Amino acid sequence: APAVTFLFADGRPPRTYLLNELIDNPSELTHSPEHILWPAGAALDSTTNQFHLFTQDSNRISFNTATGEVISKGKNGWGNPLAKTVLGIVVGLTALLLAGLAWFVLRTRPRPAA
Repeated sequence: APAVTFLFADGRPPRTYLLNELIDNPSELTHSPEHILWPAGAALDSTTNQFHLFTQDSNRISFNTATGEVISKGKNGWGNPLAKTVLGIVVGLTALLLAGLAWFVLRTRPRPAA
């Protein structure tokens, strides 16, 4: 089904993107009785002439509003391949910090007299 259409005032034919061009796996999207719930948000940046579209399957697609062409497409949020790496680094650093704090507290605690 058509999902996004760019209409041009200068008479050029419209540029339409179908749903299967914007999402990776349509069968995994949530459905209501009447609709497929695929969009997760959008933003228009008039300073750079870009339209940014976010989908429920974590895609981020940027379009050139002057031509309707895709500028970039990638994963967003947890779908981003770097998200798990960054999370692993944060968890590792947090564990090191807590271990260092525990070592410091236990080292500086007064010992009972024998």
